[in-house]
Amino acid sequence: MVLTYVIGLPLGLYAAHHEGKLQDTLVRVYTYVTMSIPFFVVLVLGIWIFGYALNWFPTSGSVSATASGLGATTMSRLGHIILPGLLGALFGTVNIVQYLRSEVIDAKHSDYVRTARSKGVPMKDIYRHHIFRNSLLPIAAFAGYSITGLLGGSIFTEMVFSYPGMGLLFLNAINFRDYTVITALVLLYGFLNLMGYYAKPFTPEYWLGADSGGRSIAKELIVGSRNSISIAIGLTIISSTFGICWGLVSGYFGGMVDLAMQRVYDFMMIIPMLMTIIVIVTIIPHYNAITLTLILSIFYWMGTSRLIRSRTLAESQKDYVAASKTSGTSNLKIIFREIMPNISSLIIVDTTLSFAENIGVETGLSFLGFGLPMGTPSLGTLIANANDPENITGYWWTWLPAALEIIILCLSISYVGQVMRRATNAAQRRGNEKN
Repeated sequence: MVLTYVIGLPLGLYAAHHEGKLQDTLVRVYTYVTMSIPFFVVLVLGIWIFGYALNWFPTSGSVSATASGLGATTMSRLGHIILPGLLGALFGTVNIVQYLRSEVIDAKHSDYVRTARSKGVPMKDIYRHHIFRNSLLPIAAFAGYSITGLLGGSIFTEMVFSYPGMGLLFLNAINFRDYTVITALVLLYGFLNLMGYYAKPFTPEYWLGADSGGRSIAKELIVGSRNSISIAIGLTIISSTFGICWGLVSGYFGGMVDLAMQRVYDFMMIIPMLMTIIVIVTIIPHYNAITLTLILSIFYWMGTSRLIRSRTLAESQKDYVAASKTSGTSNLKIIFREIMPNISSLIIVDTTLSFAENIGVETGLSFLGFGLPMGTPSLGTLIANANDPENITGYWWTWLPAALEIIILCLSISYVGQVMRRATNAAQRRGNEKN
């Protein structure tokens, strides 16, 4: 958490200070790439490269067995948390960088900053005493949600690094049906996968190799991709549709309607989503891909709704909305025929980024063993082969193709979204020029 803010705050401020320049573009590329790649894929690649290949950091446990004495034990513990801590911090800075960058850019163009500049106040003093302080308020409010997300991410971290923590304790409690521990951990978080036969790749029978059961990795990859992408498409359609409608209604009507709808949003954000989903999947005796999609849809609409609400609040104050109200146009027509087309570029970007993120949602749960039912292939279950140290070093073809596919797929989706956004913005500008 500390590393997240230590890295995120300066990076967001740096990007905003160099708005529209190369520095800002590089930071935004970093945030888009990080948002597109699922967290557990980053962890698996990180431990493979820096732990097993380069041997820079320990790969499991919390302290070395050879460490003796307070000093040696302390240094060993620090060495074991450096790699997972850095990976988690670099992944968790995305939202902070984006929020802070947006707030600082808005503050830079505000009246009080222009007044201070006209009085000759140096820009460094303006940033220190005016822009940065005012921009930190929403970041401070976001800290509570960040804690919940980081604690949920600890489940992946502790599983990949075999680190004895509360995330691993939660998974063990789920596996052994220890409902007392499950309940306690969910409440606490609320408040604050022997080798038998491995065919090598690039052979006539198995051009991507085979796993321990002699199953073709290529076939599993095709079927797993179909399952993961299908669930991601369904989840994106349901959650984005609901989130867009929720945000449009909340932002348009405002007042008590907005207040009541945002209290529901705040309540949903407090719930530890990953843990709650794992508990629900464990309780349900029989479920399939459709059931899993519906369960995930309950929890993954909030980000879209918040983003759409913010933009709708601004659009609802514009002249064309006032003119439509005066002419007697119904509220539903104003919302869905006038406001929504004007924020279509935002909807396209958010939907494509959500699609890339949703691929990681199902694959992450399957990686932990709580996604698709046992025996159903998924990209996450393929990457879970890397949980065995012998697989991650000696039989890389059992997990690496799936990890590379997820990275390429998510980055491609994000790129397509950016292209669509630019095309939509250009079409809207041409329409405005004609009018």
